[in-house]
Amino acid sequence: MEQVTFSVSLACTDNPACIFSGLYMPIEITVKNIQPYPIGFPRDYLQARGPAMTLTDRVTGKQKVLKLGLTDKALMKDLNTLNPGETLTMTTVINETELTTFSARYVDLIAEIGFTAKIRVPDQEETIAAKGSNTLRIIGKDTLERETLNKRDGSGAL
Repeated sequence: MEQVTFSVSLACTDNPACIFSGLYMPIEITVKNIQPYPIGFPRDYLQARGPAMTLTDRVTGKQKVLKLGLTDKALMKDLNTLNPGETLTMTTVINETELTTFSARYVDLIAEIGFTAKIRVPDQEETIAAKGSNTLRIIGKDTLERETLNKRDGSGAL
C-alpha cells in the first residue's frame, strides 16, 4: 500500500488559467517532501516515464487514462534527495488528441496528475511505495467564452 509522503502541485506552463487554445497543454509538476525527514525521489525515472494522468470530462463524466512511457528501470535507483519542505519540478505535456478525446469543441476537463514511486526513507533498507497527486481544470477557449457570456446574461445555461 502506498503512503502519502510527498505533495504534488500543478500549473499550466505560462497559462495560469489552463485555457486550451487548440494545440497542447504543457504542465509543470512540483513535488514537495512533506515529511520531517529526507526522502530519496526517483526524479529522472519519473520524468522519463511521465506521470499517471486521468482526464475526466466535466460534462459527461467520462474518463480516459493516459499511457505512461517506457523507461529504463535502472533509472529507479538514481534517487534525488529531497530534504523536508524541499521541492523539485518536472514537466509533462497533454497533447491535442488527448484533450479533445471527448469533444473537439467546448473542452472542459479535470486532469488528475500524479506519481506512484518507490522512494527511500531513513531507517528502511528497502524503498517504500509512495504516492502523490493533484487535479487541475483545463478549459477550452470557446468554453470560457460561453461561460463568461452566460454569467453576463444571468442565464446560467450551458
